[in-house]
Amino acid sequence: MSFYSKIKFDFGEEPYLQLQNRTLRQNIAKLRSSSHELRVETSRYNKKSVSLKVCKFCCTTDDNTLEAFEALPFFETPIIESEEHVINECPLYNSHRLNLSDNLKSLIMLKEYGVIMASHHAEEFGRYLTNCFR
Repeated sequence: MSFYSKIKFDFGEEPYLQLQNRTLRQNIAKLRSSSHELRVETSRYNKKSVSLKVCKFCCTTDDNTLEAFEALPFFETPIIESEEHVINECPLYNSHRLNLSDNLKSLIMLKEYGVIMASHHAEEFGRYLTNCFR
């Protein structure tokens, strides 16, 4: 729920709930409530290995390789498949990001997720999430 604290500022009904398209509303709600299938959430069910959280597109998911890297003194945490990684960074979704309006791209780059979901950009953002979650 750490992502939720970055997007929820005020008590009240969220404007994205007024979207006509049910799928868009559902995907935004999944992202907001961390009930999606991103590895940062699904790995919570099995806490044995950091490899369960890494982005399959950006990193190796081989436990032996990760354990060998973790033993190195300069090793940093591998790239985790989190909400922010998928929305902002993961090259797997670049083609979807390229289709976004310039205003929405700017808000994403600034990590203004709460603003996005409370604005007229919510529908476009919902379409983006729907494409990412396929």
